[in-house]
Amino acid sequence: MTKKITQKEMYTALVKFVVGEDTDVSTDEMIEFLNGRIDALDKKTANRKPTKVQKENVALKEIIMSVLTNEGATVSEIQTRDERISPASEISNQKVTSLLTQLIKEDKVVKTIEGKKSLYRLA
Repeated sequence: MTKKITQKEMYTALVKFVVGEDTDVSTDEMIEFLNGRIDALDKKTANRKPTKVQKENVALKEIIMSVLTNEGATVSEIQTRDERISPASEISNQKVTSLLTQLIKEDKVVKTIEGKKSLYRLA
């Protein structure tokens, strides 16, 4: 019966393999081990659920999208268009800017800079 290789031994063997040193572990065993680690990471990510804040941010992004137009508007102007994202509702200017940045990455919003002003509009 062969001895089961521990994770520490496998990682040590992988390091030795990468730097070109001889190792007692076969390449097939290394590949099998690495594929197992990748599968474990995939399962862990697949089971991840959005956090409470992420769920709240989705709702806030929908509000922002509903008040945006094809004409550019600053963050302050956007905040004045709906009381749910206004400074009075304790949603900061920085929070709205962060959500707008996420919407830009999702290709839903376009940012243009005129002088010192950043203007946001629908994509």
